[in-house]
Amino acid sequence: MASDHSLIQRPTLLLLAMGALLLVVSGFFYWNVEQFAASDRMIRHTHRVIVAITKAVSSLREAEAVQRGYVITGEQAYLAPYGPLVETVHRNWSELKALTVDDSAQQKRIARLEPLIVEKLADLELTISVRRDQDFNSARNLMMNNYGKDVMDIIRVEVDTMLDEEARQMADRNQAAEQAHAISIITILIFLASGLLLALVSVRLMRHTQNLNRAALVAQRRHEAQLEQKIMLRTSQVRQLASHLESVREEEKRAIARELHDDIGSSMTALSMVLEGHFRQNAEYPSVMKSAEKVRNLLTDLTQSTRRIQAGLRPNTLDSLGLTEAIREAVNEFSRRTEIECVLDLPPEEFEVPQLLQVPLFRLLQEALNNITKHAKATKVEISLIFDKNNALLKIIDNGIGMSPERLVNTKTHGLLGMRERAAYLEGHADIVSRPGEGTAVSISLPIPLS
Repeated sequence: MASDHSLIQRPTLLLLAMGALLLVVSGFFYWNVEQFAASDRMIRHTHRVIVAITKAVSSLREAEAVQRGYVITGEQAYLAPYGPLVETVHRNWSELKALTVDDSAQQKRIARLEPLIVEKLADLELTISVRRDQDFNSARNLMMNNYGKDVMDIIRVEVDTMLDEEARQMADRNQAAEQAHAISIITILIFLASGLLLALVSVRLMRHTQNLNRAALVAQRRHEAQLEQKIMLRTSQVRQLASHLESVREEEKRAIARELHDDIGSSMTALSMVLEGHFRQNAEYPSVMKSAEKVRNLLTDLTQSTRRIQAGLRPNTLDSLGLTEAIREAVNEFSRRTEIECVLDLPPEEFEVPQLLQVPLFRLLQEALNNITKHAKATKVEISLIFDKNNALLKIIDNGIGMSPERLVNTKTHGLLGMRERAAYLEGHADIVSRPGEGTAVSISLPIPLS
């Protein structure tokens, strides 16, 4: 009995010793990871400083470019971005100063640069004033004295020094990060070796716990099965709720579109009639007739905008003529607005699209066309809608710039996520295939309801 006890006690003590060693190695590994994280933070900070320096100089150069454009052309429109650019210059240098608050050398350089920035901006303002108040030759002569160029050259020298300093710090911090990485690898190897030895020692003790493990495994599987059933139930409930919310949202859009058509539309018509009567009564006044054309154009634009908003909320064609005509109208409007060639392949007119699929399919098409407008840079889009016994298949293929694999799986990309979620709660799926430079193909399959 004593022998058996010692056989168990010795591996237990060795197990405890190996556990202590692993604890020490883990502590050292944690410390090294903290060092690596600190180096990474410093590298990212250095990168931010470099970006801030570049932005600060770029904003000043942009202001200088605006000044030159105005001096050459004399067009007031060239000065439109000048005021915001000057504010950007001051803001960028303030941000740079805040980022380097813990670097005394860089702070001294910024202190030397601040009066130079003021001098440069004053020189730009003076040249603009001379061009505005006198003429091009006066402004040109002022620029030819090279004062602004000399100031800019001094600024460039100081900025290059700052960038060199940040590059040196980046190199030092990269070296520190590489050292921490190398130490981490060595620590991991030690940890793995210790763990392997610990595993060998633990084998004898594990034999005594096999029965308990089997029982725990059975209990775990039972719990996982129950959890999976609960997840499936919750998923079904969430999809039902999402479907209900979508129905409520579509009904709200329908109501808003109806109000736009009935209330605002009739008001716009009445307003147009009243104004036309006023214009006819005052036709002998040239100023009134001159304003009349502007008012008519404004009313036309406002009416078109109202109809476009109404169509975006709930196109009348969808309720009156059905899905295929609504798709044809939406695609024609998309093609007219974006000048993108569209090829349509729709079911025959006599085909009756199931009522429950009309709004989801139309909204999915809208989302796909919206994504093409924003991101694809396409010149041609092919759209097809096919029905078989069990499914409706909507395909949208463009010849645009495509997407990277990372963007395809990015759950924060709301357009793609919205299409996948909308198809999912209808128990369908949306497949998106794309490669950079090869366009994008969206295939949406929805089951046809039984009733």
